[in-house]
Amino acid sequence: MRAPLGTCPVATMSCYGVLAAVLAYSIWGLSALYWSLLAHVKPEQLVSHRIVWCFVIVLSIVAATQWKSFRSYALLWPNIRLHAMAATLLATNWWLFVWSVHAGYVVQACLGGYILPLVTVLLGVVVMGERLRKWQIVAICLAGIGVLVISIGFGVIPWLSFALALTDGAYGLIKKKSTVASIEGVVIETGTLVLPAVGYLVFAEVQGVGAYGHGTVVTNVLLMGGGVLATTSLISFAYAVHHMPLTLVGVLRYITPTIQVFLAVYVYREPFTPVNIVGFVLLWAALILFTSQSYFKHQEQLKEEAHSSLLAIASMEEAVVHKAT
Repeated sequence: MRAPLGTCPVATMSCYGVLAAVLAYSIWGLSALYWSLLAHVKPEQLVSHRIVWCFVIVLSIVAATQWKSFRSYALLWPNIRLHAMAATLLATNWWLFVWSVHAGYVVQACLGGYILPLVTVLLGVVVMGERLRKWQIVAICLAGIGVLVISIGFGVIPWLSFALALTDGAYGLIKKKSTVASIEGVVIETGTLVLPAVGYLVFAEVQGVGAYGHGTVVTNVLLMGGGVLATTSLISFAYAVHHMPLTLVGVLRYITPTIQVFLAVYVYREPFTPVNIVGFVLLWAALILFTSQSYFKHQEQLKEEAHSSLLAIASMEEAVVHKAT
């Protein structure tokens, strides 16, 4: 039996959005391993190379496939201004994360990842007008308690965690407001940053501390590969935020820090105290609760859309029969 008109596209778009989000978050979660291979390169150079190579890749794709539409719409001033703000947040977030890996603060970076969904959900409610169920609110409160417990375990206010969460959450909100295609937005963002990035890399070369071309072939390939990973994750994330509610985007964000916390404990051997364990258990419980509620809410929306489509089709058929008689 053929599905009612209007139900499949919504479900398909949501499915693709989830897959895109999972891909982006998995790349970000595993990226600590990648940057560890480049621990001998300064974070500023890593971020600069990431920007430059990402820009080269996305610009080449857009130039070959959709340059006309890019010039006619994406390069309008409102779009440039919006994505320039996103670019600033993106560069800051990239640098903070790379620095945290090199400085041995992967656990704090993980905490930032767990705080981020709370920030994203809050932005979705306050700015986008998205609504939460009672148990979703309970889950958010539970996650907040978990964050507080972990902060107590650190013994200091985790400013790095909050900075990562705020920059990433604000970036996601701006991407939600964008009306340009996913890859075109990435072109504008990296294009905004590419000149300062190139300038810094040239300065590093003049000072004799440049990494590219002066190390091993592996180092050169890894520096360029950072751009490939950035391109894949950014395009996937941009697609996801346009095809999913911001609250669901926030929940799936837990994929990234969950991967990172396992890397921090089992690969980097960073201290993970009993207090940290209690806090993270609370966060994971909140994740399960929130995700289940989001799933039920999504299923209800699909049923309502299917019911509306059936009513519309029935009305059209009745009108056709009435007209024929």
